[in-house]
Amino acid sequence: MGPILQILDPAQGTAINAETLELLGRFRIPRSVRADLDPRSDQLTAVRFRRFEVGPLGFPAPEKFVGSLDVTYLDEDFRLTRGDRGNLLVLTRAVVALRV
Repeated sequence: MGPILQILDPAQGTAINAETLELLGRFRIPRSVRADLDPRSDQLTAVRFRRFEVGPLGFPAPEKFVGSLDVTYLDEDFRLTRGDRGNLLVLTRAVVALRV
């Protein structure tokens, strides 16, 4: 598996988590999930998953795919977040150049 990327758009209240799986050393399969974000406080954000994609296939997330994220630490380069199911997320900031 390659790096896991998270693209946040605070103005639109959306997020995309994306990664690429490598199978048998030759096949690269992108997969991603899109979500709506609803900040509830400075630390807590409600998450509603909207769409899953695996390779060329995509499908809407079931209505019950909701959760929340509690930011426990944040600085310019690092974010530590706990999910509502006890999962711990450790994220570092990456600078990505976009080609237009």
